[in-house]
Amino acid sequence: MRIIEIFLCALCIASILMRITNNRQTKKINFISYIILIVFLVHLTFEGYRWQMICLYSFVTLNTLSLFFRNKSKVHSPIKKWIKSISGLFLIFSSIILGYYFPIFMLPQPTGKYDVGTFMLQINDNSRIETFSDSKLMRKLIIQIWYPADITDKFIKSPLMIDENLMIGEFLDEYVRNKSLSFFFSDYFKYIKSNSYYGADIIDTKGKFPLILISHGLGTSRILHTSQAENLASHGYVVVCPDHTFGTAATKFPDGEIARFKMPIRYTNGWRDMNNSLNEYGKIWTEDLKFIIDEMFSFDPEKEGKHIKNRIDLSKIGVVGHSLGGGAAYEISHRDDRITAGVDMDGSLFNTHKKNTLKKPFLFILSGINVESKKAQKHLSMNEKQLKAYGVSKEEYEEYIESETSEIFLMEESITNSGIILEIKETGHYNFTDLQAYAPNIIETLGLTGKTDISKNMKLLNHILLDFFNTHLKFENGNIEKIIDENPQLKMHIQF
Repeated sequence: MRIIEIFLCALCIASILMRITNNRQTKKINFISYIILIVFLVHLTFEGYRWQMICLYSFVTLNTLSLFFRNKSKVHSPIKKWIKSISGLFLIFSSIILGYYFPIFMLPQPTGKYDVGTFMLQINDNSRIETFSDSKLMRKLIIQIWYPADITDKFIKSPLMIDENLMIGEFLDEYVRNKSLSFFFSDYFKYIKSNSYYGADIIDTKGKFPLILISHGLGTSRILHTSQAENLASHGYVVVCPDHTFGTAATKFPDGEIARFKMPIRYTNGWRDMNNSLNEYGKIWTEDLKFIIDEMFSFDPEKEGKHIKNRIDLSKIGVVGHSLGGGAAYEISHRDDRITAGVDMDGSLFNTHKKNTLKKPFLFILSGINVESKKAQKHLSMNEKQLKAYGVSKEEYEEYIESETSEIFLMEESITNSGIILEIKETGHYNFTDLQAYAPNIIETLGLTGKTDISKNMKLLNHILLDFFNTHLKFENGNIEKIIDENPQLKMHIQF
């Protein structure tokens, strides 16, 4: 809860306790009621309304009405007094509980020496037709770029969701509808600030900055990787993260067009359908990343790039992704020689059949749940009776085993080429995104995250990413062994 909200709750509780203990302190009760009204107005002015406090607002409204319209000659029975007091406490504590489960969170502060600038732009790929659009126009993307910035007094930190390029209501309405949650879950996002300054100039220093691409997971958004992008940019990287069009909850383009999610995982024919879906979408994700790299070589810095282009070291390119984006990070690392090093955060690989081992530095960071799944898959064995019980054909089962075995083989073999397999214990799939901070208790209850400490995990993940890219893009001495020694929740794997 925010400071004025806490103070307002304390005042409201104090006013109820005064009524319970001594109802004759009319002047003191009236005085504190005026103070409650003033603090309430200050809260609305400086902190702003949010739905989690609606019960508290109801109490303040009723308290204010009783202040001005109370019948002073009427004496209430003790029972009515207790009923009113308990009802008031119920309203106040309801808001306290909602505020606890749906906090106004702060992203981790970037740890680098640079301030961070950001801007967004639309890029159009005229070589690909958009297959998920009825218009069959060329594919287009919204990308956000973070970079070391020169900050002056005219700049202020931008909101997490930038109004002029992404309509908050549209994105959130689509996202919570897909997740079967109430719209009220997300109403307060407008109060959450990033650590970036929108439109700031890139810092004027000698040298160029390595480029890092971040690819989000299926159905999420670049927004969920803001803290990772900001931290890397603060240490001297230019970071680009796209919204993979039709693979996000919603993407809004500058002309007002909104591209909603159209890439569901198909399960009609079991695992084979699911695998085909991931292969199809993964190919699109990978082509998006390739196109972005092409654009970094060619876009007009005067019109679009805030003088960014001439400050990027395009001989040093890294890529990191989560979930499907993690698989795309591996795929683009495999296919594109311009990629120096990559990271897959809890993502599965796709199109693994007969693929050669990746011969460049690659880091796999896995949740504890994923590691256990990999171990089970490696030793999975089912007889015909079990296959029949699950409704799986022998042919499909053999395809599944081949695919999973190939994936595990590629991961384990990466170690021979400066690869690393790292497990973060007590984490779930979304502990590799900023979603873990949005409503941590609810998210954990839904099984999307693990039991790990959210704040420590976000800082640890940022530390790991930074150390990996510093090692392979800036050629600094890596500290991964030290990081593992200092964090018992980390475990390095040689094989599953």
